[in-house]
Parts: sequence; C-alpha cells; structure tokens
Amino acid sequence: MIDKIMRQILDEFSEDKVVEMLDDEILNWVEPEWEEEHESQYEWYCAYGRGEAEQEIRKQMIVWWETKYQNITLYKQYKKTKDAKIELEEAIINDYDLLYDF
Repeated sequence: MIDKIMRQILDEFSEDKVVEMLDDEILNWVEPEWEEEHESQYEWYCAYGRGEAEQEIRKQMIVWWETKYQNITLYKQYKKTKDAKIELEEAIINDYDLLYDF
C-alpha cells in the first residue's frame, strides 16, 4: 500500500520541486536576526533548525495525497491502517534524502 502511495507522490513531487519547496519553507523558520552570526538564512537554519521545514514539507506532501486521492479504495485502506501516516512519512524520508530531519 505505501509503495503505491509513494509512486503517486514521486510522480507529483520531483526532486527539483521538493528542493524549491524546502528552500521556501526554510525562510519561515529563520529568526530575523540571522545576519548577526551567519552569512545566509540556510546556514542559520542548518545551525539552529530542528527539522521544522522538512517536517512541514512531508506534511504538505501527505495532505496533497490525502486530498487528491480521498475517493479511491487505496485511500480507504490507508485510513484504516494503523500507523499508515507514520509509515508514509518514513517512506518519504527514504525517497527524499533532503527531507530527513538533521
């Protein structure tokens, strides 16, 4: 089941699209005074971020899938399966290395 869902997610979210999403999301987690100690917002996030941006992107991908495929049998099976969302998030981390909480 998770493999089928991941194929749909991988079809929608290319690596380039995920990089762009993550770059945009990181800006939401950077403190305004980042320039005092760091050369870039990304550098600040690498130093102080706790994976909030990565988690948000994973959540967006899951919500996209749940919304798009809510009327199919696979979705019903997914909703009935205990820990399916956790397994799906782990599968996303496995397929998109940059979404690993560092």
